[in-house]
Amino acid sequence: MLHVILFFTACTQGEEAPATTLHEDTAVNFSPYIGKVPESRAGAPGEITQTRLQTLGFGVFAQHTGNSDWNHYTKTVPFNFMWNQKVEWDADATAWTYEPLKYWPNDNQPADNAGATGSQKHSYLQFFAYAPYVSAAELPSTTEAKDAADGIVEISKNDAYTDASYIYYRTDKEKPFDAEESVDLLWATNKDLFKMKDSGEGYLDGRVDMVFKHTLAKLLVNVKTLVDRTADYSSPAYPTDLDPNTRIFIESVEITTPDYYSEGKLWLAPVGDTPSWDYTGLDAKKNTGFVFGKDATGKFRDDVKYSMRYEAPNVPVNASITDSNADELDDATGLTLLETARAGFDAMEAGVKSEEQQLSANYPVFMFPPSEDEEKVSITAVYHVVTFDPNLTLNDPKYYSDVTNNITASLGNASFKFDPNKQYKILLSLGVTSAKFEVSVLNENGEWILLSAVVKDWDEKTAEVDVE
Repeated sequence: MLHVILFFTACTQGEEAPATTLHEDTAVNFSPYIGKVPESRAGAPGEITQTRLQTLGFGVFAQHTGNSDWNHYTKTVPFNFMWNQKVEWDADATAWTYEPLKYWPNDNQPADNAGATGSQKHSYLQFFAYAPYVSAAELPSTTEAKDAADGIVEISKNDAYTDASYIYYRTDKEKPFDAEESVDLLWATNKDLFKMKDSGEGYLDGRVDMVFKHTLAKLLVNVKTLVDRTADYSSPAYPTDLDPNTRIFIESVEITTPDYYSEGKLWLAPVGDTPSWDYTGLDAKKNTGFVFGKDATGKFRDDVKYSMRYEAPNVPVNASITDSNADELDDATGLTLLETARAGFDAMEAGVKSEEQQLSANYPVFMFPPSEDEEKVSITAVYHVVTFDPNLTLNDPKYYSDVTNNITASLGNASFKFDPNKQYKILLSLGVTSAKFEVSVLNENGEWILLSAVVKDWDEKTAEVDVE
């Protein structure tokens, strides 16, 4: 029996800036928080924490749309209020600062808290942002340099229309999809803001709240053992550890997943409020699934951790052992040949344990631009259950049982895709009587980023399928 579970998690947080006494020339202020994000090449690799965001800063693009809200404003004009405006942390002032300072448009009703009114109902500002900040000078200046670069490799020009403005992103060139080497790109928006809005942005001490979202998807692939479990595999009536005479080793794991990409365009001002990617002309950058251990050609696409890897014969036993001489002493060890065989087993790697651990020796976490379409997921694992038994004198090598299991599991008719701002975990639970697979998905644990900015926690949905 294969047991497949799919989790979804996400939870939203927000913080409203206080409405304080209005000053007539109120500046637009930024004051971000952040949860988990990294640095880049034009930026820096790895995850960005709140502290690192203060080191790296973030970039803001803003549009003054006059009396038209975003839905009714033409997008065929460039950003006219801010373009890649760097916002950086001033440790002495303990505040986010930028230059030149911009002020909220006054042509608004009301224009202040003393009875003044503008000529139109509202004078709207639309804000879009990304992190980590990259200046134009840091970007590759030639086509050859761009092709060789990774991280944020291009930002559309300052004369590009808002609906054609983008950030071109690529995962790490040397180690694609590695979360420690690639850039975790963030994006945020806050639209239709105006002076003296009830939410408080256009006041003297008001901040523009930006909920930063991770534009990429993350994936962890972990493995553990389950021993003699039924469908109720959480029951405490069953043991959690293998018999000490048994080891489990992995030969290969193949995971069929929705497509995902190594690079693409992130639109700065998409139609909705979620990160939006364009992969036009990038079919060669499309990837499907993951292979660990030996693939169909016998090559390793991504190594299984050495302690769990199966490599035949994988049993260091003295070949001279026979039925008649098992009690004879081995001159080299001073042990009987049976004891030598046992010692060989005891010296083997630990294999897959009951404690969850990462499957890959090279990739603790994968990170990549998200999928376009939903697909079904299937997982095929080839693993070996190796047992030491003094009664198995007819096996080759003697005293060892080596049982190969080739197990495929799927989510049945369920499909999903890798979405931005979500972290997925595929957990392979390999058992001596069954193999169970879980696929769980979470949005990143997030704290807040202020322009004022926020990264989110998660909601929970669970779907469960038994495949007999």
